[in-house]
Amino acid sequence: MKKIIFLLVSLMLFIPHINAKEYKNEQLIIDDDIIIDKDINSSSLIIGSSIEVDNKIAGSGIILGNNINLNSNIDYLFTLGTNITYSGSTTDALLIGSKIVLNESSNISRDITILAKDAEISGSINRNITIYATNVTIKDAQIAGNVKIEAQNIKLEANAAIIGELLYNDDAKITISDVASIGNTKTYTSSKHHPETFLDKAKACAIGMVNILVVFALLAFFSPKLFNKIDDKKKDIIKNIGLGFIFLLLLPIIILLLIITVFGLSLGIILIAIYLLLVYLANMITGYIIGSFIWDKLIKKEKRIYLTGVIGILILYLLKLIPIIGIIVTIISTMIGVGTIISLYNRKKV
Repeated sequence: MKKIIFLLVSLMLFIPHINAKEYKNEQLIIDDDIIIDKDINSSSLIIGSSIEVDNKIAGSGIILGNNINLNSNIDYLFTLGTNITYSGSTTDALLIGSKIVLNESSNISRDITILAKDAEISGSINRNITIYATNVTIKDAQIAGNVKIEAQNIKLEANAAIIGELLYNDDAKITISDVASIGNTKTYTSSKHHPETFLDKAKACAIGMVNILVVFALLAFFSPKLFNKIDDKKKDIIKNIGLGFIFLLLLPIIILLLIITVFGLSLGIILIAIYLLLVYLANMITGYIIGSFIWDKLIKKEKRIYLTGVIGILILYLLKLIPIIGIIVTIISTMIGVGTIISLYNRKKV
């Protein structure tokens, strides 16, 4: 868990500082220290070191930073940071950080998922909460649904009330107050259940994201013109999906036919290497395209290649963590990326 949190939070180092204090574009706010004290009437992506939001976000809030303090009503919330304190209300939430605190005034209308080193839970949760952490403390919390926990240390204090079921890993050290209220308690063997699988997926996704960002940084430094060409091709996204689909379907068949022949073995091995390289680079290309669309639609300023790529790649890999949707995103992302690479080498010479 510590490695996962370290990898995810360390991504904040890739975000350069932008010293703009007037947030004319509320859909994308990037700054060192951010204080939002007025309502935002749309979904918003907020990236900074220190972030405080005291008013309503009428839509989805994606908030990435170091120290995050939210006393806000947000329709749907995703937050990634080091220290996260939440005191507002939201419908559904996913919080990832080192230390996460839900205060007594927090209200979750439906479900919340937390990945953290230390998690302190208070407030009202009207359905279910899932927690993957090292240390979990449920304090003054009223939870109407079920609680699922994967942790080393679990503590339920006197004012903890769980109407549904408390499910936790059987190797956890747990302390439950005699006056805590719990509907039902069950344990599971962690090596055979979903929480560990999810953590493994999150860890693999974080490592893959860091690796892609490093490769992207090198390409952006040594070959910035490549991304200008990708910008020119992004308008043909449907065509590129088709090219990617054909390539991903036909090339393995060609490779197989070459490998089973004596004279085509060497070429088959070379094509396998090319195939794997293109699939690997596809996420980087698609991430940049996502960031480019966001930059063009929301920021509308001179494009910064590196920042554009970081925003898009980060969003792409976060989408991959969502069950079921993540599989669909991976397939489409690979087709777009591979198709775009192919189209770059099939462009007409002027």
